[in-house]
Amino acid sequence: MASNSMQLIVGRIPFFVCTPYFHDSLESHSGAEIFLDGTPREHNQNLAQGLIHLSPSSSYEYAKHPDLYWILPDICTASTLEIRSVKLFSKKSLLDLNREPIELSDQSETSNNLLKLLTEQWKGIHPVWKSASSEGPQPTARILIGDRALLEDQNSDWPFRYDLATLWQEWKGLPFVFGMWMIHRSVLESPGLREALQSYRAHLHQAVADFRADPRHALERWLKKYPSPIHLDDLLLYYNIIDYRFTPAHQESLREFYQECALAGLIEKAPDLRFVL
Repeated sequence: MASNSMQLIVGRIPFFVCTPYFHDSLESHSGAEIFLDGTPREHNQNLAQGLIHLSPSSSYEYAKHPDLYWILPDICTASTLEIRSVKLFSKKSLLDLNREPIELSDQSETSNNLLKLLTEQWKGIHPVWKSASSEGPQPTARILIGDRALLEDQNSDWPFRYDLATLWQEWKGLPFVFGMWMIHRSVLESPGLREALQSYRAHLHQAVADFRADPRHALERWLKKYPSPIHLDDLLLYYNIIDYRFTPAHQESLREFYQECALAGLIEKAPDLRFVL
């Protein structure tokens, strides 16, 4: 682990979807936490290597290393009927993407594997998967997440756009959990860090509640550190669709996602969910 102190090292994701978690971390605070910025993929790696203590990381990362992590049971990054910031942008309709090149996200394994399930397991089509850095012909479609997806949706002219949470809802009838607060197991092995975790856990709930109470003020503060061309009023509408509650339906959906990943051979087996009490 990166630090022997009783300070929690928190992976902060500077995407708008995570603003409710972190908007108040931009100002002076007690120094009880150290914040490290990075993408979901980067923080997955940081967590696995023990370089950070906790982060709102990708759901798929938990399935890869369930023995390394514990989960906060009452807060997550999820959808209701749509998410808007995880989308497939395509030149062709979804059913016409068989054997067509699709560029995967370089920021999120969860979204990439969700798309593989939606196409191959649900729709029975088999695209050619390409990494964002690979050479060759331009992809017929690409998946974007976070702020990139919001900007692409606002500014581009792709004829077909698919919200992955909406597709999952159509398939399973459940909301989708894109990220959850995962804690490296070393935190629970240290009485000092465990105590710090309980304090930060309460702080997270208050941060989300404060954001919901006055999102405009929180976003104005956020945009000073993380500027964006997306209009503030559009961002305010975006938060109407994001669900930060970890309800029984979200937990059922997460288990269903892991079962489908196991059936598709993306993971060895579906893990049990280990929640911090």
